[in-house]
Amino acid sequence: MPTPRLYTATIIYADGSLMIQAFHASVAHHHAQVVQRLRSRFGDDVVGIAELRCGFFPATPIAAAIVPPAVADMIREIERNCTTPRHSRLP
Repeated sequence: MPTPRLYTATIIYADGSLMIQAFHASVAHHHAQVVQRLRSRFGDDVVGIAELRCGFFPATPIAAAIVPPAVADMIREIERNCTTPRHSRLP
């Protein structure tokens, strides 16, 4: 099994009746696990518009806008230590 890594996703979508601006972070062994989590939480349509990255990039516009500094600090801590038992317990 590959080493667990932190993955982040940003979702920005709007049409005439719906607007979604979301940030997601999770530790996973493979990006496909994160895609499944996004699908479970937001539905199949979101998977095609989500920008999935390995790592946390707090300067991306949506992350800067909606991730509070204290949460960003926590995400950075998890990214640095995602292989430790505390953060690597995966379903």
